[in-house]
Amino acid sequence: MTRTLLAAVLAAALGGPPPAVESVKGVIRAVAAEKNQLVVTTTEDDGPADRTVTVGGATRVRFGATTVAVGDLQPGMGVVLSYQGNSTDLREVKAGWPHREVVFKAADPATKSFSVETGGDEGGLESVLTLAPAAKVTVDELPAGLADVPPGKKVRLELTIDKKGVLGVEAEGPADTLPGLLKRYDVTTTACWWRCGRPASARTAW
Repeated sequence: MTRTLLAAVLAAALGGPPPAVESVKGVIRAVAAEKNQLVVTTTEDDGPADRTVTVGGATRVRFGATTVAVGDLQPGMGVVLSYQGNSTDLREVKAGWPHREVVFKAADPATKSFSVETGGDEGGLESVLTLAPAAKVTVDELPAGLADVPPGKKVRLELTIDKKGVLGVEAEGPADTLPGLLKRYDVTTTACWWRCGRPASARTAW
């Protein structure tokens, strides 16, 4: 009897599992930094709709993996709003620029820079970009370096908040390659063990 009563008291005190997190994707239309507010356009069942979002003191605001202020966000950024259990308890605002698709031309790993081409099929504008300090490069969704990106192929770029650097480069390898991770290497027999296949992507599609 005592054990049953104790279990009931603990259940009431703990209150059961926490509410599920609900995520809402949209695009920032306006920023009111003085009010800590964002106007976000989201896609509802009956079409696009604007919602005014107030960012509280306990709400995390991030651009990629970096914590930023509401005033650092800009119209046109994609955003994911994470609510805890209901539509008023905003836990996190995660923003990022829409990914740019360009043609990778050449890389200079020593300076962490690379050239790309933008425009139509007939050729476009060529520019040189530089990786940000914490940038990630992937080929077939596996960690890689700039030298591993095949020239002449389309890549997806994730830009820094000021659009002057690159946070991420996503590329596909040659069609005749099989992506994988090296698991073990035997120096004596020079044998390698690989885990083949592409891992599930964790990127955010804005």
